[in-house]
Amino acid sequence: VSRVNVNATHATTGATALLQPAQSDTHPRAGGCPGSPGLLTGTGTMWSPLLLLVQLLLTSNTRALFLPRAALPHARIAEEQLLRGAPAASVLKHVDTAVSLTEGKVPAVLNMYKRLLRLSRQSPHASLPSELIAHLYGCDRVVPDAATAHLAVNALVHHCCSADALGLLRSFHERQLPLTAGSFDLLIQEAAKQRDRAAAYSAYRLLRRCQLTPTAYTLNALLKAETRCGRPLVALRLLERAEHGAPRWPGARPDSWSYSAAMTAAKHARRFPTVIDLFESQRRAARAHGQGQGAPAPAVLWNLAIEARLRLRDKTGALRLLQDMRDGMDGAPPPGTDTYNSMLTVLGERG
Repeated sequence: VSRVNVNATHATTGATALLQPAQSDTHPRAGGCPGSPGLLTGTGTMWSPLLLLVQLLLTSNTRALFLPRAALPHARIAEEQLLRGAPAASVLKHVDTAVSLTEGKVPAVLNMYKRLLRLSRQSPHASLPSELIAHLYGCDRVVPDAATAHLAVNALVHHCCSADALGLLRSFHERQLPLTAGSFDLLIQEAAKQRDRAAAYSAYRLLRRCQLTPTAYTLNALLKAETRCGRPLVALRLLERAEHGAPRWPGARPDSWSYSAAMTAAKHARRFPTVIDLFESQRRAARAHGQGQGAPAPAVLWNLAIEARLRLRDKTGALRLLQDMRDGMDGAPPPGTDTYNSMLTVLGERG
């Protein structure tokens, strides 16, 4: 892949668009207009999972589908029916017709389904993503990929159907279809928002059964789930296991956001010295990398550390951290409104 254009504005909205016919049966890349992402459809390309996932999630190019002209009107009608809130049966009837007229162009068929899955977030029918996948299973020679699953999971989570999304991932696993950890991370994050620890770990266990490696995002989602479910000390123990790595934690090492989540857990447990210890460990890591190296530290790390200092009645230490933020010490971000708000909250509680 030589170039991928990404337009984050369309990450999840799925704009209404007319599908354009193929200009050439051998065209190596759909799209190519500046600022609008194209969808690579050439076979034999070695994709990294992240590159494939990002491109398919963010594709909003109106020329992304290179369908034969005979199939184009039916694909367009299927899209219009979906956006008008028509039942799944009406949408799938036109999908069937479009598929029958694609002249065996498997990539074009799969791309059509992906487009409909992305747009299904706008449908009032929560079951539509699942019905699209079930229908796709019946297409000869069309094999769903990891991006297909992720789009379906994203749509189902949007419709508050996390249990259906987990069932969909399970069906992919049973059919030995490819999956990525990111699809499971979506479910764990949603479970954390809902304070549903059982759902979070159901998704995590299936991720492991699929022999996928947990990422730092997986860890962060689990940390958040434990904290929001009233188990902040468990979250701290989980971070400790992740710091030691295998075999205690089978995934990627913690990142700065992992420490942010752990500091939040320590705050909820009212272990303010632990908040400061975690912050200082990250600060030492920043110094080891050299000032200005790597990604800037999240402001929340500094905000939590300042708040912890104030709650321990260490006003001098808190003001020193605030000055370090102003000076950009150790890659510190400048203080923001949330920095001062957290300070005012603590000082206000103390009178």
